[in-house]
Order: sequence, then C-alpha cells, then structure tokens
Amino acid sequence: MKYKLDWAEARERLTALWNHETLDRPCIAVIAPNGKKTPAPELPANLEDIWLNIEWVKKAYLAKLENTWWGGEAIPSYLTMGGWVLCLGGTPKFAQDTIWFEHVNIDFNGPSPFYYKDGDPWVEKYMALYNVIVEMAGKDDFLVGKPSNLPANDLFSMFMGTEEFLFSLIDHPEWMRNAIIKGAQEQLKLCRKIEKNICEKHDFWYGHGGWMCFWAPQPFTSTQSDVSCMLSPEMFEEFIMPEMDILGQAYGALWYHLDGGNARQHLPRL
Repeated sequence: MKYKLDWAEARERLTALWNHETLDRPCIAVIAPNGKKTPAPELPANLEDIWLNIEWVKKAYLAKLENTWWGGEAIPSYLTMGGWVLCLGGTPKFAQDTIWFEHVNIDFNGPSPFYYKDGDPWVEKYMALYNVIVEMAGKDDFLVGKPSNLPANDLFSMFMGTEEFLFSLIDHPEWMRNAIIKGAQEQLKLCRKIEKNICEKHDFWYGHGGWMCFWAPQPFTSTQSDVSCMLSPEMFEEFIMPEMDILGQAYGALWYHLDGGNARQHLPRL
C-alpha cells in the first residue's frame, strides 16, 4: 500500500481481530501530521463542491493522504461522504460539514416514492466522482471502500422529519414497513452494481474509508438506525430488522453503528 509501508503487518493484525484472535498487542489506529506540506485546496464557495466536485475532492484527498502518518492499524483513506446523495430519489441539501435532505410529502394511498429512477442526477454525479477516486487509488494505493450511503430507515426519517416518521410507523405501519424494505432492496441493488464495476480494479472495494475506517479479510457492509433511539424493541423488530436481514443475507457480516446510549436497548436483538 503506497501510503502505508507496514500494511502487511496491519493486515495480519486486522485479520486476527476479525477472527477473534489476539496477537502481541491490541489493534490501534492513530493518525497524526507527518511533517509534509502538500497544500490542501481552499473551501469552495459552492457547498456542493465540497462533496461532489471531482477536482476539489481529488486535491483534498491527496493532501490528506500525503500529509498524514498512518500509525498502527490506521488505513490510508478519506471520507467520501458524498455517498449520502445515493438517497433513493431524495434531494440533498449541502452544508460545510454534512448533508441534509429536503422534506418530502407522503401520499400513503399511493406507492412509496423512494426508489432510483433511470438517470438519477445525484447517482450520476457521485458515480463520476467515485470512479475517478477508484482510478486514483489504483489496485491498492489506499482504501476507497464502499459508498457511504445511508440505510432506508434513516433516510426516510430525514425526508419526512423525525416526528412525522415516528407517527407514520403507528398510523401507517404496513406502508412504512413495505417502503423501508423496498428502499433497502433498491440500495442493495445499486451497491451490487457499483461493486461489480470496481471489484476487479481495486483491492479495497469494500470496507470503509473515513470516520470508521476499517478493513476485514472478507467482504462486509455497514448499516445503522439512528432513529431507533426513539423506537421500542418491538418496533425495532417490526421496522428495522427486515432491512438488516436483507443486508445480512447479501453480505453475511455487518458493521452496525450503534448511535447513542438510548440505542442500547436494542443490543439483545442485535
């Protein structure tokens, strides 16, 4: 790995961790400035460019990789959070440090509006960026990983607003459950298409880059339900587990992001 000369040792330790084994020390991941001064680009005036502008992201990516010491099992990578725009037909709103979504009015007498349409502009924008980053990474210069897209349940809570989402689970349970399942199937279909296009080009086509950067000796995927902090275990079972089952059947292993103390009630089911 170009930006981590001790990758073979780190890979051995991460493999042992994945297999519930212990070597001579625990796995650690430490990043720090390495003294190099590759210039980072100035923040663009257009906030969308921070996440999707190919030339800006390439420069920011390169500066992060070249100016960082990747210690222990830290894996050279960059948070391509622009993957949040893979949002089942929603409309993203860009901020300097995150991405939100425009509100969607729901007609519960009709089908779910949350699915991918041919020519979805946000999918095309992100894929143009993603493909360039994969080419930039080559076979194994650094970890690109899977797109950091959100699961259907959390996307819907953002589209609808948390309060409306929660009331709709009670008032329209069958519609909501089916919509979440359909959304999960749509997300999986898109991810499989992306994987098929890059898995022969890049050694690190799965795993994660950025804030929860991780690699394993076998493919896995991630999921979460931040909104589950406000759900009972029974509602978690009814509305969230079907989406997790779809991903578990497709990938086997899941990385689950447990968000906050109020989500600990779901640990027994997880």
